[in-house]
Amino acid sequence: MVGTVRPKWRNFPADLVATAVDCGDSKYALSDTGILSVKFKAKQDKANKKPKIVYLLSTTHKNDFTASSKPDTDAILKPMCVLEYNRSIDLMDQQLDSLTAGHQKELQMV
Repeated sequence: MVGTVRPKWRNFPADLVATAVDCGDSKYALSDTGILSVKFKAKQDKANKKPKIVYLLSTTHKNDFTASSKPDTDAILKPMCVLEYNRSIDLMDQQLDSLTAGHQKELQMV
């Protein structure tokens, strides 16, 4: 299981929040119960074109990196939990779009 969390969450490691991270880099902390906390600074946010810091919790991932590449760009190393989170959110968005689109059409016909 993987998901985002706010850095001010009461059980999120404070030393991880205070640690400085460069663009495209990440820092990790592992709890005694096996929960991985990740601080990742993306190179660019799609909305405002500025670097974005993402905080994640994962119960299934380790601190592994993998190459994320698009057809027209070079490979970028990202934490595996970030890529898994992005894939799951994309699938969820697609499912929600199909549900909302049908609902909006019904509202427009009435």
